[in-house]
Parts: sequence; C-alpha cells; structure tokens
Amino acid sequence: MKIFVIGARGFPGVQGGIESHCEELYPRLVRKGFEVTALTIKQYTETNNWKGISFIKVPSASSKTFQKPIYNLISAIYCILRRPDIIHVHGLNAGLFIWLFRLFGLKVVATYHSMDYLYPKWNALVKAMLRYSEKQFLSADYIITVSKPYLKHFNERRRTQAISYLPNGVNLLDDGHEKNKNTILDGWGLQENGYILTVGRITPEKDILTLIKAFTKAKLSGIKLAIVGSAEFQEQYFEILKRISNDNVIFTGQLNKNDLSVLYSNCRLFVLSSLYEGLPNALLEAMSFNCNILISDIDSHIAVGMEQDDYFKAQDIEDLANKIDQKIPKNKKKDYSQFLLKNYNWDIVADEVSKIYAETRKTYTSEV
Repeated sequence: MKIFVIGARGFPGVQGGIESHCEELYPRLVRKGFEVTALTIKQYTETNNWKGISFIKVPSASSKTFQKPIYNLISAIYCILRRPDIIHVHGLNAGLFIWLFRLFGLKVVATYHSMDYLYPKWNALVKAMLRYSEKQFLSADYIITVSKPYLKHFNERRRTQAISYLPNGVNLLDDGHEKNKNTILDGWGLQENGYILTVGRITPEKDILTLIKAFTKAKLSGIKLAIVGSAEFQEQYFEILKRISNDNVIFTGQLNKNDLSVLYSNCRLFVLSSLYEGLPNALLEAMSFNCNILISDIDSHIAVGMEQDDYFKAQDIEDLANKIDQKIPKNKKKDYSQFLLKNYNWDIVADEVSKIYAETRKTYTSEV
C-alpha cells in the first residue's frame, strides 16, 4: 500500500513535534510492508531515503508566513498527479487542501496534533487559514487526535465516526545515554543534579518568559536553568528572553539525541511551562528518563494524568516559583517505564495506524 505523508518539515533530526512523530512512526510502518513517501520541505531534508522511507524534497519560501502554504500546495499537486492509496496529513497546516484531495477521489487520514490557531506567534491571516484547515479535517476519511481533549473537540463538532485518540509514543532509556556525560555537561557549565531543564522550540506558546521570571524569583542556590531548543523565526522573542536572563540561564540551541539524553538524565527538575500543546514529546521524553517533573495545568498536560503536585498554574510566575522551591529540595524521581509502555508505546501506535490504513483502504476498495 502506497502512503504519502504531508506535514513534517523534514526528518530525522529536525526539531518539532510532528517531525519527531513521523521519525518514529514511519520506519515502523515500512517494516510492516507499507511503501512510505514523505513530502518534506527541501531545506530541512538532507537525504533521499532513510530507513526505507523515500523523500520528495519540496521547494518552498523561507518566510514563516508562506513557507507551509507553498509547500502544501506543491505537495497537494504532486499527490493528485501520483495518486497514492492514502495521503496522511499531519497538523493543521497540512490540512489546507484536504478538500482538493477529496474532490479528486483520494483517501485522507489526518492526524490532529495541536490547535495551532491559538498560538500567539501567528498573525490574523494565518490564524484564519488554520481555522479553515480545521474545518477541512472534518472531511478526512479518518481523523487521529494525539490527545483526548482534541478527540472531545471533534466529537462536539459531530465527528464521532472514523475518529480515534492515538497518542505519541516514546522510547525508553537505553544503555548509551550517558556517553561523554561529563564533557557534555561541562560544555554548558552544568553539573549533575544542578540545573532545571526545559526542552522545545523557543516560541511564545511555550511561555519560556514565565519560566525565566519564575526561575529568577525562586529561592535557589547553585541551580541553573538550561533551555534547549532553536528560535527559528522567533528572533525578536528570543532577544526578549535573553534580556531578562542572568548568567545562570543557559540557551543551548537544538541538541542531538545523545546530548539531550545526558541533559534529561542529569537534571534536577524538568519544567514545561507551555500555554498550548497537543501531546508534547518533551514531556514523554522527560518521563522516560524518570525526571522530577513540573508542568503547566493546561488541558493536554492534565490529560496525561500526572500527580497533583506536578502541576502549576499556567502563566502564573508566583505559583511556578513556589512550586520550583518545593520541588528542588525533594529531587524526586519516579519510574514511569510501565506507564509509558502501556500508554505511549510507538509499536502499539504503529499497529493501530496500520489498522486505520487497512480500514480506510478497504472502504475505498468497496466504493470502487
């Protein structure tokens, strides 16, 4: 069965929730016998083939506003010409042309990762386009949501058939994650159990601004804050963050998997201060390293089912500072391995997606 994938800028090794999702999911589907072609943005794609996945490098603009629409239009035309068995779109940006796929009789599976139109980084035009794309999701043959609140969101819009909740997965700790530990920590001026860690793209919806202010306000001694992630298209916001930071705030940029693993496994506390999320891979990764965790009380975080003292009031500097003060002395670790194997297992996710493809293809076959 031929599957065309639209929505990931590129993978492997490209920062982003959708990109990480596709990097884990599609090699597993290739091993199940699916013929997978990923249409990715040219400047984020270094290879033509990876783990059995073929890449079509789609040219696009470098502008934040127009990069995805141009990429999606070219990708849509390519899909219409090549007519795969199933088009799998990831994210609202990729849903822009679902109506066109349906017009040409193509089968569409659509994964809903986040309510992007709520994100403050987008202007009014882009937000309107994203809301239009969400309406297009309703016409997909099958909808997958990565969080339970999003499943409810579509149920309330009378989409109750051919839709399911299917979360991201996570890989558990491996034996090589501590390779060159001291060199990596020393390179950033960090010490084992001597820093707070946050991971994600540096964008306003991650609310790193509140985290930095709370870190400064908290009564900490000998503790640093390590912020891992790139600030692509967010130069002005990044400058604001740097201006309010002191010498104990470390911006590492994007890191490779091994370096990031070292930071997860040696942090004193992992914090995710997001205002909006789907199901953040960074949270699942932190859980896979048994981190001491503190996250904002947004719906998607609450749906994960952490303990009450693992949450703070979103965008509340005072509450976050107090919770950091409470968490740091305890340095509490928890073994999440069985919970993750049961609820956030990539092999189970791949099995379910393969069933969805078969069901969607069967519907197509019966129709023709």
